[in-house]
Amino acid sequence: MSSPSTANRPSAVGVGLLGAFFLSGAAALVYQVLWTRRLSLAFGVTVYAASTVLAVFMAGLAIGSYIAGRVADRVERPVRVFALVELLIAVTALITPYALHGVESLYVGLAPSLHDSQLLKTLVRGLLSALALIGPAILMGSTYPLLLRAASRTATGLSTSAALLYGVNTAGAIAGTLAGSLWLVPALGMQKAFIAAAGINVTVAAVAWIFGRHLGAGSGEAASAADSVATVAPPSDGARRAVLIVMMLSGAVSLALEIIWFRILVFFLRPTTYAFASMLAAVLLGMAAGSLIITPLLKRRVNWVFALGILEALIAIMALTSLYGIVRSYDLMELMWKWTWMPAPYDYVLPLLGSAAVALLPTSLLLGAAFPIGVVLWSAGDQTRMRRRIGTLYATNVAGAIVGSLAAGFVLVPMLGARASLILIAAPPMLGAVALFLTSGAKTARTAAVGAVVLFAATAVTVPDVFRDVVARRYDNQKILWHSEDAQTTVDVTQEGGSHQLLIDGMHHATDRDGEVTLHRAIGLLGLAVQPSPGRILVVGMGGGATAGAASIMPGSVTQVVELSPSVVAAGAWFKNANHNVLENPSVKFRIDDGRNFLLTTNRKFDVITADLILPHLAGAGNLYSRDYFELARRSLTPTGVMVQWIAADTEYQYKMMLRTFASVFPYVTLWVDHQLAVGSNQPLDLREEDFDRKMLSPETHGAFVANGITDFKTLLSVYSAGTKEVRDYVGDGPILTDDLPIIEYFLSMPKGGPAPDQRQMKGNVADVYKGPIKKDQP
Repeated sequence: MSSPSTANRPSAVGVGLLGAFFLSGAAALVYQVLWTRRLSLAFGVTVYAASTVLAVFMAGLAIGSYIAGRVADRVERPVRVFALVELLIAVTALITPYALHGVESLYVGLAPSLHDSQLLKTLVRGLLSALALIGPAILMGSTYPLLLRAASRTATGLSTSAALLYGVNTAGAIAGTLAGSLWLVPALGMQKAFIAAAGINVTVAAVAWIFGRHLGAGSGEAASAADSVATVAPPSDGARRAVLIVMMLSGAVSLALEIIWFRILVFFLRPTTYAFASMLAAVLLGMAAGSLIITPLLKRRVNWVFALGILEALIAIMALTSLYGIVRSYDLMELMWKWTWMPAPYDYVLPLLGSAAVALLPTSLLLGAAFPIGVVLWSAGDQTRMRRRIGTLYATNVAGAIVGSLAAGFVLVPMLGARASLILIAAPPMLGAVALFLTSGAKTARTAAVGAVVLFAATAVTVPDVFRDVVARRYDNQKILWHSEDAQTTVDVTQEGGSHQLLIDGMHHATDRDGEVTLHRAIGLLGLAVQPSPGRILVVGMGGGATAGAASIMPGSVTQVVELSPSVVAAGAWFKNANHNVLENPSVKFRIDDGRNFLLTTNRKFDVITADLILPHLAGAGNLYSRDYFELARRSLTPTGVMVQWIAADTEYQYKMMLRTFASVFPYVTLWVDHQLAVGSNQPLDLREEDFDRKMLSPETHGAFVANGITDFKTLLSVYSAGTKEVRDYVGDGPILTDDLPIIEYFLSMPKGGPAPDQRQMKGNVADVYKGPIKKDQP
């Protein structure tokens, strides 16, 4: 007979194991954040790349769970094995940065043979991602069945433990998501963040090893494992099969909903790193809370098949009604920003998290509650193979998640749009609910099934068109002329008076008003003006096309435009008067790709490289402001080539950091157009009036320059601001932007406030770039 101290021991051990599994979930999400960001540097920030990385990660979890579920019952000391697995996760995860570097090199070598085929690229990305990530992901997937084996020895019981472990691990994932976005990456950089996450795994391993001493070999307390499921009558074979299918669909629906929700919520919360972290945290919060809330109810004698049917029906209906919450999320966010007195960065992040939670929490709460019920039903009555069955169920759920993420990102949203995709994705839970009702044996099964379907259909009919509602509310003086959605983004063209506006994910990006396109055109024209013979030009980003159109007006030149979204390119047709009808220009080639990925994989050299106005604080934009990106661009320039970069910021700190980064790569840097445009080159600029006059002989070129205020060589010199010496003296020593530390995207971690940029001390002498005669009335 056990002593009192021995009897109480499982509770203490259980708390320790739960804490360890919480930390394990946190580390896993930190890795996922780091892996996704690292692979975006090699594959681009396209939705295809992100979906592929997520699918590989989930595949590893499914494989690990399935294998561990098969062998867990034969493991004598599961906690010790769990500790060793956590240690292996730390080791393999630390290797992944080097493996990912190798993946990038392989991809660069294979890229020329892929012939710009999106299908081939996706397959290659998936295979290469698997090479780097599948090992640690499989190890992560094995931790749940192993710890479940250990937890089943305590008085908590197997199914209750399964639900509790799932909830605690998901809660840890919330912590990992927020920690990675708010602290680790901006404070430590990616490389040190990998080390920090590995340190968490090592800590978990140490804790588990210590607690493993209190759980001896053999079945010890396993006899009590079935206590919590003994009250659940084994379902019929048909109901059990329905549960397995519903759990697979639940995994698919949860990931597909995340993708669709994020696409819509971006309209309200803006596409920043903090917004995406807040949205993911809100989803995980609901799933964790749902699992933990349902856990103490699992011992009750109810018709759990019928109860799961009710939950699935509610998931379907709440998924549809989430659009109403999304529409109101912006108002809540504005209110919280107004009344929140939390210190930074919480004063910015908490309103984002609160707004996302209002929209997403109800549905994700139900999704989280459904999984533990599925575990109970799937394992009930099979005492000898419980852990194996639970491992299989978990693997099936994760496998469904892979299908859901790929289907939503690659097929549904691009083909149907977010609204129609949401309605379609909400249908499987309703079908699952009907199957569960009809196999539950409940007297009201048919009535419940019919009622649920009718309610679902009525709700689906009333689902609002969120995008049009947003535009109508935010831009109430504008009329929507054109709307398009693709895998990457949502694009609207609106009309205000006699002008057109381009909205990308609900944000104003371009117009065709003459006074407002001047800077866009200047970016495209400046490279043509200062490069002696601009024949090959690269423009990253389309926008309204004003930059690309201006860059393409040189006769005999070839302009390559690289844009992530095909809808953005198509929208250029509405801005013909601002972009020189660039879509109809035969010398302009368009490529749907990530600009950085294009530079990474191309062997071509360019005389001019530039980009449209891209706000640096948006998610993924930091990849186009890092030293590593500028080095890629410099490598792709001809010997006399130039790079034109827009550099503007609200504070002097940010402006200096961006300009300092640019100047750290290019040996020669000049500033133009009120210090807004930087020109980097490998050789000193040597402007010649005869070169410029030759370019002005073309009516198209002459007209474009004159329309933007450059009437002759003299006016070109007048927009010169500063040279290399003035730039280096101004920026001094300080932080620079790198791929490892993309602080520009994590803007909350930068110093608050500070003075606005004062570039008056950067006043250069135009004689540094023009050696010809300077008349008294010249600058």
